[in-house]
Amino acid sequence: MALKDEALAEKQKKLTELWNSHVAVCKQARSLEDENKEIKQQHKAEMAIAKKHVEDHRLEKEKAEARLKVSRESVDAQISKRLDLEGRLMEERNRRVALTIGAELEVGRLKGLDIGVH
Repeated sequence: MALKDEALAEKQKKLTELWNSHVAVCKQARSLEDENKEIKQQHKAEMAIAKKHVEDHRLEKEKAEARLKVSRESVDAQISKRLDLEGRLMEERNRRVALTIGAELEVGRLKGLDIGVH
Protein backbone atom coordinates (compact mmCIF):
# COMPACT_ATOMS: atom_id res chain seq x y z
CA MET A 1 0.00 0.00 0.00
CA ALA A 2 2.85 2.32 0.78
CA LEU A 3 4.16 1.74 -2.73
CA LYS A 4 0.77 2.54 -4.14
CA ASP A 5 0.56 5.70 -2.08
CA GLU A 6 4.09 6.61 -3.07
CA ALA A 7 3.35 6.01 -6.78
CA LEU A 8 0.13 7.98 -6.44
CA ALA A 9 2.01 10.84 -4.73
CA GLU A 10 4.62 10.78 -7.52
CA LYS A 11 1.90 10.90 -10.17
CA GLN A 12 0.17 13.71 -8.27
CA LYS A 13 3.47 15.61 -8.11
CA LYS A 14 4.04 15.19 -11.88
CA LEU A 15 0.45 16.22 -12.57
CA THR A 16 0.91 19.34 -10.43
CA GLU A 17 4.17 20.16 -12.25
CA LEU A 18 2.44 19.70 -15.62
CA TRP A 19 -0.46 21.87 -14.50
CA ASN A 20 1.88 24.59 -13.23
CA SER A 21 3.79 24.38 -16.51
CA HIS A 22 0.49 24.66 -18.42
CA VAL A 23 -0.52 27.71 -16.36
CA ALA A 24 2.87 29.34 -17.00
CA VAL A 25 2.57 28.68 -20.76
CA CYS A 26 -0.97 30.12 -20.78
CA LYS A 27 0.22 33.24 -18.92
CA GLN A 28 3.07 33.63 -21.40
CA ALA A 29 0.64 33.16 -24.30
CA ARG A 30 -1.69 35.84 -22.88
CA SER A 31 1.28 38.14 -22.38
CA LEU A 32 2.36 37.58 -26.00
CA GLU A 33 -1.20 38.16 -27.21
CA ASP A 34 -1.35 41.44 -25.27
CA GLU A 35 2.03 42.46 -26.66
CA ASN A 36 0.84 41.53 -30.16
CA LYS A 37 -2.32 43.65 -29.71
CA GLU A 38 -0.20 46.57 -28.54
CA ILE A 39 2.13 46.21 -31.54
CA LYS A 40 -0.86 46.05 -33.89
CA GLN A 41 -2.36 49.19 -32.33
CA GLN A 42 0.98 50.98 -32.59
CA HIS A 43 1.29 49.88 -36.22
CA LYS A 44 -2.25 51.06 -36.92
CA ALA A 45 -1.46 54.46 -35.38
CA GLU A 46 1.78 54.72 -37.37
CA MET A 47 -0.08 53.82 -40.58
CA ALA A 48 -2.69 56.51 -39.86
CA ILE A 49 0.11 59.04 -39.39
CA ALA A 50 1.79 57.87 -42.60
CA LYS A 51 -1.50 58.13 -44.51
CA LYS A 52 -1.97 61.66 -43.15
CA HIS A 53 1.55 62.58 -44.28
CA VAL A 54 0.83 61.16 -47.74
CA GLU A 55 -2.45 63.08 -47.93
CA ASP A 56 -0.77 66.29 -46.72
CA HIS A 57 1.95 65.82 -49.33
CA ARG A 58 -0.66 65.23 -52.05
CA LEU A 59 -2.51 68.41 -51.05
CA GLU A 60 0.74 70.43 -51.00
CA LYS A 61 1.60 69.06 -54.43
CA GLU A 62 -1.83 70.07 -55.77
CA LYS A 63 -1.42 73.56 -54.28
CA ALA A 64 2.06 73.89 -55.81
CA GLU A 65 0.77 72.74 -59.20
CA ALA A 66 -2.09 75.26 -58.99
CA ARG A 67 0.35 78.06 -58.07
CA LEU A 68 2.61 77.01 -60.95
CA LYS A 69 -0.33 77.04 -63.36
CA VAL A 70 -1.36 80.52 -62.20
CA SER A 71 2.25 81.66 -62.44
CA ARG A 72 2.57 80.28 -65.98
CA GLU A 73 -0.70 81.91 -67.00
CA SER A 74 0.48 85.18 -65.49
CA VAL A 75 3.81 84.99 -67.33
CA ASP A 76 2.02 84.10 -70.58
CA ALA A 77 -0.33 87.06 -70.09
CA GLN A 78 2.61 89.38 -69.36
CA ILE A 79 4.46 88.16 -72.46
CA SER A 80 1.35 88.60 -74.58
CA LYS A 81 0.80 92.10 -73.20
CA ARG A 82 4.46 92.97 -73.77
CA LEU A 83 4.36 91.70 -77.36
CA ASP A 84 1.14 93.64 -77.97
CA LEU A 85 2.69 96.82 -76.59
CA GLU A 86 5.88 96.31 -78.61
CA GLY A 87 3.77 95.72 -81.73
CA ARG A 88 1.82 98.93 -81.16
CA LEU A 89 5.05 100.82 -80.49
CA MET A 90 6.52 99.48 -83.74
CA GLU A 91 3.37 100.51 -85.62
CA GLU A 92 3.59 103.99 -84.09
CA ARG A 93 7.27 104.30 -85.03
CA ASN A 94 6.51 103.19 -88.58
CA ARG A 95 3.66 105.70 -88.78
CA ARG A 96 5.93 108.51 -87.55
CA VAL A 97 8.69 107.52 -89.98
CA ALA A 98 6.15 107.49 -92.79
CA LEU A 99 4.84 110.91 -91.71
CA THR A 100 8.39 112.26 -91.48
CA ILE A 101 9.27 110.92 -94.94
CA GLY A 102 5.99 112.25 -96.29
CA ALA A 103 6.64 115.65 -94.71
CA GLU A 104 10.18 115.77 -96.10
CA LEU A 105 8.88 114.88 -99.55
CA GLU A 106 6.23 117.58 -99.27
CA VAL A 107 8.81 120.16 -98.13
CA GLY A 108 11.07 119.15 -100.99
CA ARG A 109 8.19 119.44 -103.47
CA LEU A 110 7.32 122.84 -102.09
CA LYS A 111 10.93 123.93 -102.47
CA GLY A 112 10.89 122.64 -106.01
CA LEU A 113 13.29 119.83 -105.42
CA ASP A 114 12.76 116.62 -107.26
CA ILE A 115 12.97 114.14 -104.43
CA GLY A 116 11.34 110.90 -105.17
CA VAL A 117 11.23 107.49 -103.78
CA HIS A 118 13.00 105.19 -106.16
